[in-house]
Amino acid sequence: LTFVLDHINFSIKKKNIPIIDMKNYLTVYNEKKKIFGTKNSWDYYFLPINQYKLNDVYQSKNVIFSENHRSNNRFVNESFELKKILKKYIKIRPQVIKYFKKTKLEYFKNQKSIMGVHIRGTLQRIVTGHSLPPHPKDFLNECIKIFNKTNSKKIFLVTEDSLYLNEFKKYFKKSLIYLNVPRSNPKFYGLHNKHFTNNSRRHHKFKLGLETLIDCLFLSETKYNIFTDSNVWRISSLLSKKKQINYQFVTKKNSNFKFIARWKWYLHFYFPIIFGKIKYNIKKIK
Repeated sequence: LTFVLDHINFSIKKKNIPIIDMKNYLTVYNEKKKIFGTKNSWDYYFLPINQYKLNDVYQSKNVIFSENHRSNNRFVNESFELKKILKKYIKIRPQVIKYFKKTKLEYFKNQKSIMGVHIRGTLQRIVTGHSLPPHPKDFLNECIKIFNKTNSKKIFLVTEDSLYLNEFKKYFKKSLIYLNVPRSNPKFYGLHNKHFTNNSRRHHKFKLGLETLIDCLFLSETKYNIFTDSNVWRISSLLSKKKQINYQFVTKKNSNFKFIARWKWYLHFYFPIIFGKIKYNIKKIK
């Protein structure tokens, strides 16, 4: 979504018509069969941004393809231009909104004072130049402090990493809310995104995107939130119609060298006496 916002903005500046093609250029969310009558995975979740059809577009000789990188690397919630594009062009499909409202009744019914928590793990353990996921106990302890400080009654936890979910379940027990979605607990020698590659359920790829969008909508409903580095919370804060107070759990970056990045988090996690703990600070964002 952030990538698309950036390229819509670029296109408009160049006085071109932006077209989103995630049918011929596949994403991790594309299904073999149509979803909502389309094979364009963008249209699974959002309404088309204009009236032009892909078949008509490719009959034109005046087609320019986007680069495979962003032109503006500012965070989406810190860019006035991208926020403006989001508000004007991005409309979530009514079917998704309907599903969200149904899910909300199930998980948030009669619940007040819910604190949102979003923690990345899995693949982010080994990505070059990305913020290192915090140690589970450090992250849990900081969440407990904010939970008590804000007089929250429940926690809504968003994570694809079972390691963090299990830590929160031990402490918060019945005060913890989380969706029943696929998760991974990777080992240092294995894959880090099994929840993406496991296609055992029907329409798994579509559901991965749907569940992330639902997470965003849930996090937009909570007053207090604590997050690690992720565009999920940045988008959720822009979707929110409430005055939110967000706490960002900031850690140091992983190495820019692929081989070092592959092992750095695990060295800090398993051998903190030798390599040191993962340092962090808490940044309050209003």
